[in-house]
Amino acid sequence: MSEHDITSAKPGPKAQQAMLANALVAAPGYERLVAVLRAAHDQAAHGKGKERHANDLPFHQQRMLSISHLQGSPDGMVYQVIKKVTEGLTMPEHHRQVAELYGAINYLAGVVIFLEDRRGEPVAADPLECGTCHGEGVVPMNGGQPYAACPDCRP
Repeated sequence: MSEHDITSAKPGPKAQQAMLANALVAAPGYERLVAVLRAAHDQAAHGKGKERHANDLPFHQQRMLSISHLQGSPDGMVYQVIKKVTEGLTMPEHHRQVAELYGAINYLAGVVIFLEDRRGEPVAADPLECGTCHGEGVVPMNGGQPYAACPDCRP
């Protein structure tokens, strides 16, 4: 088996469950945020999102992103975020409201992925999270590497 075969091999169901369980570990006080993000993930990966949109493609290759790349703009996904939020808040049942908002979170994640793809690197949520040039106590989101988005690190 070649190195490519090993690195591209798909993990089995137990390994996938373990990876998911460890994917988001909540910092103290952020447990509810992680619960919401996990629920949004589950909707995209296992629920309505997978059933209606995945076509057996990974999230970052699904239509919402491939069409956005063809158009050169995330505006379609931004529209979906706004639509899902406004529709979700007007639904009478709580579970339907929450389901729509999970969809909005997933479309918003698509916008972030689009921006990352366009820049060719992860985008810092805040330039102060660069981790290279800014103060102590900052948790770098890019493994301590500079972000092109950081005004102090730009070449």
